Amino acid sequence: MFEDADFEDWKKVMEVNCFGHLNLSQKVVPHMKKQGGGAIVNVNTKSFKDPEIGTGAYPVSKGALSAATRVMAKELGHIISA
Repeated sequence: MFEDADFEDWKKVMEVNCFGHLNLSQKVVPHMKKQGGGAIVNVNTKSFKDPEIGTGAYPVSKGALSAATRVMAKELGHIISA
């Protein structure tokens, strides 16, 4: 529950569910630019839109991934679109 959350545990969830995707995406951008295009697909969940009680870090991490994916699309879309 949020009231008793250990945010060090939340950071671990964020590392996997958000930053894991972002790190991998960042690594492929130069290759996509070099080959003239490509696509980055992040698989997500709707849990951030309707979180269940007690799932705290998970929907937060997925919401962050959703926002980050939209940022990447705006910043990189014109560069790496095939």
